[in-house]
Amino acid sequence: PNRTAGIRSDQLNNPYGIAIGYNNTVYISDQSNHRIQKYMINAVNGTTVAGYSNGTSCSDSSCLWRPLGIDIDENENLYIADTGYHRVQYWANGATIGKTIAEVTS
Repeated sequence: PNRTAGIRSDQLNNPYGIAIGYNNTVYISDQSNHRIQKYMINAVNGTTVAGYSNGTSCSDSSCLWRPLGIDIDENENLYIADTGYHRVQYWANGATIGKTIAEVTS
């Protein structure tokens, strides 16, 4: 990625957590863009695999708000600490929406 914060596929804005996939892909929680970006080996541009590529947030299962921690399983399904909504989202490999598997309710 280039060194300027932004929402393009070659930019991040406050990256926080990372996870390494089994084929050496890198997943980055791009917290201020409310998304998870996937980078292949030697790639300059990332692909949004969770959240919206345009950096917007919302409260439904199709998006995130300030994701921080990220983990990945052997099938490259993602587990995302979505801190803005106080929940953990499960995002199946290739899915366009996540599923809440834990949350704080009041």
